[in-house]
Amino acid sequence: ILLPQAFGPFNNKEVKKAFLTIVECSTCIYARDEISYKHLVDLVGIQDKIRLAPDFTNLLEGIEDKKYNNLKMRPCIIPNTRMIDKQSESSGENYYSLISSIINRLIDRGLEPFILVHEINDVELSDNLKKSVKKEIPVINEENPLLLKGIIKNCSFVISSRFHGLISSLSQGVPCLGAGWSHKYRMLFQDYKCLDLLMNVEDDLSINLNKLNTLIDKSNRDLLQKTIADNAFKQKELSKKMWNEVKMIISN
Repeated sequence: ILLPQAFGPFNNKEVKKAFLTIVECSTCIYARDEISYKHLVDLVGIQDKIRLAPDFTNLLEGIEDKKYNNLKMRPCIIPNTRMIDKQSESSGENYYSLISSIINRLIDRGLEPFILVHEINDVELSDNLKKSVKKEIPVINEENPLLLKGIIKNCSFVISSRFHGLISSLSQGVPCLGAGWSHKYRMLFQDYKCLDLLMNVEDDLSINLNKLNTLIDKSNRDLLQKTIADNAFKQKELSKKMWNEVKMIISN
């Protein structure tokens, strides 16, 4: 059983051949989004064992620790070094400039942003961002993923390029801006009915800073929070349905 994840596109012949073997050996495969599902169907056709379900980590409860109480109701920045090494040099530079500009805008508004290292690979990028902005801000290194989710739960809002940072935010009803390098990011925001909050690093900086302004404005943020929370409930119900199907497959 392949639990929900992104698949495709299968353009590489060797990857395509290898994955066809995986499909043959699998009892059930869950695509995490509609585009991934389409890539699978294009590869092997419509099959009952090819199904659609959201990322199951939306059901995990975060753990709160009082040592992070000082981070409550502050904006959280979660960078991703993949946004630099997975894209062209110019796109990587645009991304770095965008995140620095967002942090500086938040500092100017007196909102006390902090950087949260979501994966160990992002330590160097986080430290560089800290040095590049106009005021000293904290960089939080926490290895326990449930504590990370607990920190995110209490933020006023989140700006993340890490997929599971976005999942942790959206699944807990916390408004967020996202930027990503794969179709999975767009489909995630579509699932939570907040596609306007997805940034494109190729867009003019003013466009993305205007999106940030919608989160800075509390009345707008409260409306977004309700939409996101309503859809978080729906996504969790789909995850529960998926686990019931998995248990049924195993028991049979």
